[in-house]
Amino acid sequence: MTQHSTKQITLVGHGWPDLDAEDNPVLCAAARLRDLGWTVDAAFLKQEPVFDGADGVVVPFFMSDGYFTQKVRDIAGDAIVTQPVGVSPLMDSVVDVALEGVEGTIVLAGHGTPKHKASRDSVLRHVERLRERGRDVRAGFIDDTPGLDEAIHDVSGGVTILPYFVAPGPHTLEDVPEMAKRARPELEGVTFLSAIGLAESVDEIIVSLINESLGS
Repeated sequence: MTQHSTKQITLVGHGWPDLDAEDNPVLCAAARLRDLGWTVDAAFLKQEPVFDGADGVVVPFFMSDGYFTQKVRDIAGDAIVTQPVGVSPLMDSVVDVALEGVEGTIVLAGHGTPKHKASRDSVLRHVERLRERGRDVRAGFIDDTPGLDEAIHDVSGGVTILPYFVAPGPHTLEDVPEMAKRARPELEGVTFLSAIGLAESVDEIIVSLINESLGS
């Protein structure tokens, strides 16, 4: 990953105050990119340091182009704001790697919200793409329909759940398992994968978004 600009880069995430720094994907990605020579800071909407605008390029570290991504745009001022990480077509390979060797029914767990239709689009795009390749995959949301419990209630065999979330925060570690329990109280046959945002290959997507926004 070659640096194409000396502009300041700011990665902006939701924020998880109870998450240790070494488990925070936004802080970790910023650190890895700094090690490669990029000028990168991290900021958040819900934890310190709080994002209150920036110069240069802002990368929304979100999995959808929904409410919080729009909030980043509203705060960013004159900065260049890229597309959010999770909507990049390069996420295809990240999802594919996460699902290597997985058999049976797959559920992509997303947030979703009826308040912002686009919040579900990235999950639905991956579901459609994987179905076209013959995978048994469906979407399940924690704040939209179909709910995660609805997505798995009629599955007779094993289920693998891939959280399409940035971090191992409350949604991934609490909401997703709790909703799965509504369909399978003992979670029998249910396998939970790690939040997709933890993949270090996301760094390449961040760089691609920056270069694209700068016309590099």
